[in-house]
Amino acid sequence: KYLASKGVVSRRGDGKFYPNDVMTREEFVKLIVMAFDAYDAGAENTFADVAADRWSAQYIASAARLGLVTGNEIGEFNPDGSITREDMAVIMYRVYGISGLNSQAAALDFTDADNISGYAQEAVGVLLGAQIINGMGDGTFAPKSAVTRAQASKVVYELLMLIGGEN
Repeated sequence: KYLASKGVVSRRGDGKFYPNDVMTREEFVKLIVMAFDAYDAGAENTFADVAADRWSAQYIASAARLGLVTGNEIGEFNPDGSITREDMAVIMYRVYGISGLNSQAAALDFTDADNISGYAQEAVGVLLGAQIINGMGDGTFAPKSAVTRAQASKVVYELLMLIGGEN
């Protein structure tokens, strides 16, 4: 409700939020750009698979300009792909760093901790230590699982509250 009141999240065409729907990479980037007031009309898109007229192009370009997203080894962003929990953690960790926050990484005591990619381990640990992110309730982190709209909103909300609450 807080994020909706700030215009950060919105309902779908039928007026419902659909908290359990999977979030795409472009939807997540729009969410963080809006939440952390990072929209940059002058940012230029550098991803080969993001057309200039795509609805999310300027949000993606804004996030890339800040170093929040980098794309893959062949210069693609994969905007339609679902965002994984570990990739969400990496992006949120970058936002966390830009916000000037610092925290000790918590131990990755998840039963599936070995499945967290090396590039995401520090991000997951720090966000866990800062109580921004948590596991799935069954002792797992589910790093390769797709993020739901509710999960993404919760993580963004927690970081917003940690840095002062306003976007």
